[in-house]
Amino acid sequence: MGLDDNQAALSAARATRKHTGIDPLEDLGITALIAPRQEVLLTPSDIGNRLGGRSAIAVNQMLAERGLQTGHRDAKNRTYWEPTAKGLQYATVLDTGKRSGDGTPVRQVKWSASVVDLLSQGSAPC
Repeated sequence: MGLDDNQAALSAARATRKHTGIDPLEDLGITALIAPRQEVLLTPSDIGNRLGGRSAIAVNQMLAERGLQTGHRDAKNRTYWEPTAKGLQYATVLDTGKRSGDGTPVRQVKWSASVVDLLSQGSAPC
């Protein structure tokens, strides 16, 4: 299913709890798992907040200008972003369900917190 060790353990515990009422991680006293990547992941909106209140649109443009992602249009002419080879060292692409609607799977790009420093170097207000 492509889950890392933590995701697999959390998913298995959630399914076990749903079907049996018992959370095996809780029974073992495990309240948290150490993330394999020790860096917070941020959305473009989160990055914008850290850069002094810039919009997600402005942040996505900054990421593109620095060669970290490219913009594309889907079949409904909506913009979506794809990390470049250079951007993959900062980006994580996640499969998630839509917040509204039927939960159709979508891809979401989140960025390592270290990208904030990269974007703030020599940046002019957007």
